[in-house]
Amino acid sequence: MRKAIVLAILILVPSFSADSANSWTIEVEDSLGNPISNCQTWFSEPWSGVVSNSPISGMYQPHASCDGYVLMWHEPVNSSQGLVVMTAHPIIEDLFTVEGAHTIQAIGSDWLIQVENGSVDAPSIPVIVIGDGGSEVRNSQPIISIPTSTNTYNLSEFNGSNVTVKAIHTGSGQIVEWADGNLTVGEYGAGWSARLFVDGLVRGQAIWPPTVEWIWQQINSTQTTGVATIEFLEDLVPNQRMNASWDVEHKFNTGLGLPFIPGVEAGIESQTDRFLSGDVSRLEALLESMSYSDGMEALCCEIDHKEVDFSQVEISANIDFSTGEWGWAESANIGFNRSHLELMRIEVPFNNDIRQMTTLNFKTNGNWQFLSSPLDEWISGIPSDFNLSRNQASISGMYTITIAANQAPVVSGPSGYSLDWLDQDFEFIPIISDASLSTHDCDWNIGDLNDNSSVNLSSFDAGSNLSVNLSCWDEGGAYGWWNGTYILDQGTPWINASDEIQEIPPGQFNWDLIVGDDIDENLRVFWTSNKSLDWWYTGDYLQTSFNVDSSVNTINDNISERHKERGLVEYWLAANVSDDVGHFVLGNWTIRLTDAAGPVIIHSLETDVNGTWQPVNTIRVGDSLRLNLTKSFDDHNAIEDVKFEVSLEEEIIASGISWQQAQLWQVPSLDIGYHLFNVVGIDTEGNRAGALVGIGVNPLTTRDLEISKVVYSGDNLGPGKNQFWVTIKNNGATSTPFTICFIDVCTDSSVAGSSFSQTGMTDIPLNVELGWFETFTIELTYPDDNNETVTVEHVSKYSSGAGIGGLELMFLAVISAFVINWLIQRKQPRF
Repeated sequence: MRKAIVLAILILVPSFSADSANSWTIEVEDSLGNPISNCQTWFSEPWSGVVSNSPISGMYQPHASCDGYVLMWHEPVNSSQGLVVMTAHPIIEDLFTVEGAHTIQAIGSDWLIQVENGSVDAPSIPVIVIGDGGSEVRNSQPIISIPTSTNTYNLSEFNGSNVTVKAIHTGSGQIVEWADGNLTVGEYGAGWSARLFVDGLVRGQAIWPPTVEWIWQQINSTQTTGVATIEFLEDLVPNQRMNASWDVEHKFNTGLGLPFIPGVEAGIESQTDRFLSGDVSRLEALLESMSYSDGMEALCCEIDHKEVDFSQVEISANIDFSTGEWGWAESANIGFNRSHLELMRIEVPFNNDIRQMTTLNFKTNGNWQFLSSPLDEWISGIPSDFNLSRNQASISGMYTITIAANQAPVVSGPSGYSLDWLDQDFEFIPIISDASLSTHDCDWNIGDLNDNSSVNLSSFDAGSNLSVNLSCWDEGGAYGWWNGTYILDQGTPWINASDEIQEIPPGQFNWDLIVGDDIDENLRVFWTSNKSLDWWYTGDYLQTSFNVDSSVNTINDNISERHKERGLVEYWLAANVSDDVGHFVLGNWTIRLTDAAGPVIIHSLETDVNGTWQPVNTIRVGDSLRLNLTKSFDDHNAIEDVKFEVSLEEEIIASGISWQQAQLWQVPSLDIGYHLFNVVGIDTEGNRAGALVGIGVNPLTTRDLEISKVVYSGDNLGPGKNQFWVTIKNNGATSTPFTICFIDVCTDSSVAGSSFSQTGMTDIPLNVELGWFETFTIELTYPDDNNETVTVEHVSKYSSGAGIGGLELMFLAVISAFVINWLIQRKQPRF
């Protein structure tokens, strides 16, 4: 009752309702018109399903949820309608009993629950009871029993392909997919239809039961699509208000459904049965009630980043499911404002909307045309009448198309400035730069000939200038002109390089090839060679490198192979010199790489250990040594043809020796220390290369000490206390303990062993007391290699003397003389 009053008010005073509806309300009533409280309500945009707290477009779809109630589906309404009343039915406990069922769902609602055998809670409205064996509509029956039997249809011939068959129950929207090519359904209650999907998209018409023959028919069936045309009726002048028309014919397969009715995957027939009482006229009325206020809602476009206004929108639907198709037609007037830019930017929405399957067609008056878009493969047609296929990808976003005023094509003739005079069947092809979809017609004047194909250039004088004039126009009537002159060339280029073999050292190679032609001064030179796989180069000045290959001796070869004689490395080098018309001459050369590298000296130092030569670790004075050069080689020469030279500390000690002499070269006797040898190999081309060999000769592993130096550390040496520094030197390689003594003053210490790089030495201080005229003599004792004591006595140059200086001695001598003289005088008579 309340719903009827609300509808009457809306019909009688629509303008008041639209103007005064600053808010929108969704109310819920039961079937008797009693309001139901504590319900959750929300809005959604019908086509995209975007949920919001208030309408966001010209139409909205109301939704509600109430505990203990089943909400009936409500169709979209115009956003001018501020109040919507939805109907709900209470869920009644233990309303009826089911057997063999697993699901029940309300007809006219998206409510469903999973059930088991026994009593179920449900609304007291028609519901469909579903089991494995089929389904049945419950109106008022106390018990619904579903049998368990099923039928299987074998369609395995197509299993594993891009084809899928699904069974769809029209009354419930239930979908059963095949498994391994078998489709199993319970057919109690009927209502099934089979649908074919190719690459996931529905194809052809439905049938029941499915057959292999039916599958082949649907695979080969044609797909019908609609078209939406936006026609710009005038020049698209910047900064102006523009008008256009909108004409649409949507056509869809009945396997597709409307996004604002539940069960879209089951198709439009199932949606009509479940939510529109199976009444196609209700579906038509629903579609015709839809409206758009702008281009985004109509899935048309925005222009120059601004909304496109839709007015006088008319929608008509005439649906017959028996044809396997359904849809509707739209028409509207479009208004929009151009920006200040010359280029017009059209942004087409991609919203994964069913209407996106309809091709979008753009028409202009011819003065404006398509210029560009991101993916030209989605665009077809001509610049003033082109189509955008919007079903190429399931994406969301904006697709940009640029339209511009028609510009004259830029045309030119064949590139270059000469033509082959010998060509008796030459075709002049215009080069046209224009919008990608443009089509063109052209007129020629080729030496007074109007036909641009199969022109016999030999009918003109060789070497003469051929005048060519070209005019082309596009589908919009814009013209482009071009004229040019070509020289009719009959000559062939030449190469001024007769040497068949080019001998060069390995490495960088530069060659300024001298080429020429009777007409063309900009010849093309294309080089090829077998120097590396698929190598090529362009230009008359060649800059490249040629290197030896694996045919020469290398360190990677085994010893016997690397000692063999190898020939010189050769490559072929070719140059194709062509002129502007394709005349060409070939040049071929052999590139021979000379021997420019010396031998590679690889050495190992060996010592004689009990008659066996072994790699040396530590060398002692007196060891027998040899240099093993067996691993050495030359890149081209046999090793027997290589001469050798050995120098020691820059002094040549062996020159011009053969491989037999050098392979195991005996090292001369060496003193303790470091000795640097230079071993040089010389090939037959005189190339020299060598290796430095450093030999460190260590002392013997013996104990051999000596006192090498004694230094007095005071200022005046004399009787009494004195300090001396004694230097002990180790002539052997073994660390040795020792004792040095001056009479009974002794000091114990040790000295490190010597090596080729340093001598073991240590300085010991001795504090001793010398008597009058005593020489500083010390005694060194240490254990020898047999642990027997060795004593070495060392008499230094230091002696204490008297312990007084010269002045004191002179004074003492004078005093002594006076004393002696006085004693003599006393012994004489006094009178």
